[in-house]
Amino acid sequence: MDPQEAVDEYIESRRHESAASTLQNYSYRLARFTEFCARAEIEELSELNGRVIEKYKQDRVERGGVNSVTLEQQLRTFRHFIKWCESNEFVEEGLAGKMMIPGTTPVERVRNDAIGGDRAREIVEHMRKFEYATRRHIVFELLWETGMRTGALRSLDVRDWRANEGYLELHHRPKTDTPLKLKERGERNITVSDDELIQAINDWIHQKRPDVKDSFGRKPLLPTREGRVSKNTVRHDVYTVVQPCRYRGKCPHDEEISECKFRKHAKRSKCPSSIYPHAIRSGAVSEHLNQDVPKEIVAERANMSQETLDRHYDERTREEKRKRREEYL
Repeated sequence: MDPQEAVDEYIESRRHESAASTLQNYSYRLARFTEFCARAEIEELSELNGRVIEKYKQDRVERGGVNSVTLEQQLRTFRHFIKWCESNEFVEEGLAGKMMIPGTTPVERVRNDAIGGDRAREIVEHMRKFEYATRRHIVFELLWETGMRTGALRSLDVRDWRANEGYLELHHRPKTDTPLKLKERGERNITVSDDELIQAINDWIHQKRPDVKDSFGRKPLLPTREGRVSKNTVRHDVYTVVQPCRYRGKCPHDEEISECKFRKHAKRSKCPSSIYPHAIRSGAVSEHLNQDVPKEIVAERANMSQETLDRHYDERTREEKRKRREEYL
């Protein structure tokens, strides 16, 4: 079996159980493997053995630009792919078990991508004062308040905001281009507990929101003037909001603000202080845990398993956990 053909079949086999964004991640990660096979002139999966797999791992490291978290993700996807190949008898049985995947610490897993509570609150304070009820304000504060994924955020319609009760309804609507990552399992209602944010959402809807519909006739909660925001637009909103020069008025990297290239739209993601939107989700989950919100509540609100929460977000020591449990006994 040709490596690329096998990857294509593997992706197709996961289509019924995975969101489109997840399939894209699988495709990207396994593309690194097929590129390696092309360089190493590996034309058949039957050529794979433990030594070749180790060479592939070293190739990923030596080519640079791969941090420990990305490497672990790529290799875990690759190992799952190899297990699938074993079940189809494309490679020798037991090959996946020979893989040694380098571990990462909890801090590395959350990466720079866990925004600290103090920084998030500083940004919120600035937005409320200087960019109140703008799309960027609502995007950032909703992500911080709820810990939801960006795909869930862009899926929201005006009708999903229950202003009187102060909560949002999340619906899986794949036929109109707003699927949720976990599909129907991602559907839920999320309380907005901050009164100032509730008022800001109402002011956005009634005073500043562009009166537009998307291509399916729906009224997005967070539109541009052309229609529903894209994930890329949400990312750029975050890249802009988190630049320290914007909410502190000074650059921590000794750049002249008026001349800084990272202020340009296309360069904001390259700012040394830039973070991905996932950083807000990570930070929001960690913040809830630090405030002693029960894990099952945090997990339900963020739409993740408690296993994922424990593995990636709970960095407390055993003694810290014991002391916090003691407070409830």
